[in-house]
Amino acid sequence: MPGPELPVALYGHCMLTLSPDETDSRTVLIIGGYHGRVDESYGVSSEVWAFSFKSDSESDPKVVQINNLNQPRMKHSCGVLKVGNSFKAVVAGGFNGESLSSVEVLDYQHVEHKLYSLWSTNVASKMPFPLHAGRFVSSPGCTSLTLLGGYFSYPRAGVVSNTALSLDADLNWTVKNGSMLRRADFAAILFNRNC
Repeated sequence: MPGPELPVALYGHCMLTLSPDETDSRTVLIIGGYHGRVDESYGVSSEVWAFSFKSDSESDPKVVQINNLNQPRMKHSCGVLKVGNSFKAVVAGGFNGESLSSVEVLDYQHVEHKLYSLWSTNVASKMPFPLHAGRFVSSPGCTSLTLLGGYFSYPRAGVVSNTALSLDADLNWTVKNGSMLRRADFAAILFNRNC
């Protein structure tokens, strides 16, 4: 069965499924990516789109743009952190001509209008080094995120990372050097995230 269509074609974006709210729906965010319109940030997007699935609805959900990141990025990492009764959507690193180390956060609750809030860039939560094409995995209960692998870009060369970076609910990073095989642009599948 075909799903909803985005208004633009995208590559290198990330998607987050946000927790169900009291109306028994799930909201999916589609964040950043490469749209190819070279007149706009060399084709790299800062747009954030959303659609919601409701358990009792048979019609395709409508995709709407809810806000923009502060910085266009593609091949970035996305995850959800639970902080008390609210949540943080976290976007880290990415690429827009060079690897990025910036982190953007959207604080939201299970209220639709909260998703239209602005993303904040916290200088203190900047990644220890620039990285793109890594993957976030979350702890049970989503109280921390671990960023696995990724790629450092340099002007004429690049290095694939074997470092894991852990991010806690206060947006503090812990570096675990040499903790995995070198890899980038891979998939990570999570089960029983419970958040």
